[in-house]
Amino acid sequence: MKWNLERVEVLTSILKELHEMCENGVCVVEGKRDEYALRTLGFKGKIVALRKLNRSLDSIVESLSNEERIIVLTDFDNEGEELAERLYRAFKSRNVEVDLETRRKLSSLLKGEIKGLEELGPLISRISQQFKIPLLFDGGYY
Repeated sequence: MKWNLERVEVLTSILKELHEMCENGVCVVEGKRDEYALRTLGFKGKIVALRKLNRSLDSIVESLSNEERIIVLTDFDNEGEELAERLYRAFKSRNVEVDLETRRKLSSLLKGEIKGLEELGPLISRISQQFKIPLLFDGGYY
């Protein structure tokens, strides 16, 4: 799907919402490159990269179960979808508020363009240049 101004505005809206959510919650991503991608976009909140921790999923969920809100941002492939659902169930069973909707919005908007967050920076850089619109937050450096 080609990029137009309307689609860029939707992406901008999702990223702003995500940025705010990450400031007030914990973003859970799959790997350190996903974490790096969010940091380079200017995200400053708590980001937990599952593979970086080298612990079981149950152990990670348990360690985060005191957080008010978890934002699940796994990759957009089948494996990422399955992991997102597992995380959702695990956190919900501990009465933790879990956001999967933002991941679904990004996945739907970016379907066929990128498979995960680690590819988001170059895409945003390209879109920013094409439409002459800055899509980074303070501290972002793509």
